[in-house]
Amino acid sequence: MTQPETAEPLPQPHLSAAAELTRQLLLLLANVTVITALLVYFGWWRAEEHNRLLGFDQALLGMSTQEYVLRSIDQVLVLLAIVGGLGLLGTWAWQRLTRTATSPHRAAGLLPAVLIVAAVLLPAGFAVTFPVWNATAYTLWPLSVAAGILLLAAGLRLRGLRKGQTPQADTMTQLFLLLVLGVCLFTAASHRAAVVGAELADDFVAGFAKQPDVTVTSAEPLYLDGPGVTTEQLDESTYRYRGLKFVERTGTTVFLLPAGWRVGHGQLIVLSEGEGLRFAYGSTG
Repeated sequence: MTQPETAEPLPQPHLSAAAELTRQLLLLLANVTVITALLVYFGWWRAEEHNRLLGFDQALLGMSTQEYVLRSIDQVLVLLAIVGGLGLLGTWAWQRLTRTATSPHRAAGLLPAVLIVAAVLLPAGFAVTFPVWNATAYTLWPLSVAAGILLLAAGLRLRGLRKGQTPQADTMTQLFLLLVLGVCLFTAASHRAAVVGAELADDFVAGFAKQPDVTVTSAEPLYLDGPGVTTEQLDESTYRYRGLKFVERTGTTVFLLPAGWRVGHGQLIVLSEGEGLRFAYGSTG
C-alpha cells in the first residue's frame, strides 16, 4: 500500500537585511505611540526654549498634553515627511547600488569603500558647518548621523556581496540599530524645536508692542506693578489696571506682561478669570 505523498511546504519569502530593517523602521515611524510621544516632546521642548529666552519658567504656563501636540504637529509632520522621503530615496538607491556593486566592472569594487568614507564625512561635514549654517546644520546633524550609520551598514553589506557572501544582521543588531536611529530622530526633533522656539522668541520680542492691550478691572486691589502699568481706583470697590500686554492663555489662566517689558526687565503677571476680575482686550481709549 502506497503512502500518500506529503506536500512539501512552500518556500517562505526571505527578506534581505536591508529590506527587513526598512520594514521595521517604517513600522516604528507609523506607530501611533511613537508619533504622539514625538509631538508632545517637540511641543514641550519648543515651549521650554521659547520661554527660557524670554526669561520665563515654562512650567508656569501649565500647558496640557493636547496643547503641546496641537502646537507641534505641523513641524513634526514636516520632519516625518523629510525622513519618509529620504527613506524612499534610500530604498531606490539601495537597489541601484546593489546592482552596481555586483557588476563585473572594476570600478564597482570601490563602491563599498566610498559608502564607508561617506558615512564618516557626512555627519562630520554637518558638524563643521555649525558656525556658518547654524540653524539648518543644528537641525539636520542628528539625521546626518543616522544617514551615516545606514551608509556604513550598506557599505559593509556591499563589501560582503562583492565577496560572494550574504551577511544577515542578527535580531539584536537590528534592534540596537533601530534604537540608535530612533534616538537620532528624537534628537533631530529636539534640535528643530529649539530652533523654532528661538525664532518664536525673537518674533515675540520684535512684535511685543503689537500684542493686544489688556485692561483688568478688579473688586480688590491687585497691587500690579511694572514698567508702564498704571492703577486707577474708580470707587471704593473698583480698581482698574492699564498698561498690560497679553501673552498667553491656558484654560482660565491669563498671562500678562507690563507694556514697558523688556527681556530681563518686568515680571510675568499671572491672573485667573473669575474671582472678581474682568478683562478687556484691545484699546480701551
